[in-house]
Amino acid sequence: MYLKPCSAISRVTTTPLPSRQNKLALGAAPLGNLYSPVSESDAQATILAAVNSGLQFIDTAPFYGFGISEKRIGDALQMAGSSDIPIATKVGRILQPTDERLPQSRDSFFSSSPYHAKFDYSFNGTIESFKTSCERLKRSTIDLVLVHDLDKVTHPNAFAQHRDSWRQGGFQALQELKSAGKIGATGLGTKDVGSALEIVQDTAPDYLLIAGRYTLLDTSAEKSLFPVCEAKGIKIISAAPFNSGILANERGKRSDFYEYTLAPPAILEKVKQLEHLCKEWNIPLPAAALQFPMQHPLVETVVAGFRSEVELTDGVRLLNLEIPDAFWESLRALHHRWN
Repeated sequence: MYLKPCSAISRVTTTPLPSRQNKLALGAAPLGNLYSPVSESDAQATILAAVNSGLQFIDTAPFYGFGISEKRIGDALQMAGSSDIPIATKVGRILQPTDERLPQSRDSFFSSSPYHAKFDYSFNGTIESFKTSCERLKRSTIDLVLVHDLDKVTHPNAFAQHRDSWRQGGFQALQELKSAGKIGATGLGTKDVGSALEIVQDTAPDYLLIAGRYTLLDTSAEKSLFPVCEAKGIKIISAAPFNSGILANERGKRSDFYEYTLAPPAILEKVKQLEHLCKEWNIPLPAAALQFPMQHPLVETVVAGFRSEVELTDGVRLLNLEIPDAFWESLRALHHRWN
């Protein structure tokens, strides 16, 4: 029987809880060596800190480090005997073994894992991806499985092909896995609002994870996508509140990564304005970034990436800082000027 993990996600997203970290989930892309290597000990400590801090779930994917993120999560939770925290992972890519000599960095991940990632949204590809994720995660069931990057941003020339493959095969595979009790819920994970609107019309998932489109810098999901999700009963997960790093700046630390690449001048100018506003209110920019999505009544969870126990602990501290309503009013005025 499939019981605890599935009911855990349902419970924590529908029951009021006293601490904001119960609306926070650990994004485990950094634990797949995103941008730079993370040691095994740091990865393990971060995962266990997520468990001990009461975070809602851990979000990962086969693509994160070409299997490294999932494997580290499975190993850490097994070693610690911690199997209660729910796990979300993704389908849409299959990891294929290779004997090729691979570059040190691939697709922003520092990974020596001997695999290539191949897009596959078919029925069989979805089943294979799920099974191999279970092996790496050391679980027979997974709480939430999302189709990954099924959008026009990732597939500018092949979106229609992959969309049809999903409609005709992958979506049905997830429904069968859910009916069999192998997964607790289905979802769509994307950063493209237009593609999400198209996908949810006829293959409505239980959850929508929208990355980087409801943040201090970009609120494009709010007007068009959020009302559709509300009407269809789709629960919203807001991911990437730091927009890949640029909103995580604090105390002179500087990351100019935006959307996994260097930020353009227009974004840098907006960040300067946000920093000025936060300075006026004596509020750390990353605290505002973490808490902003939680202000929306439709957002049930915020997924943020951390690469060490120190970062995660500091994130929880920032999450629980009190920010006055007047600050959010000033932020809305700034957004109005931008739009």
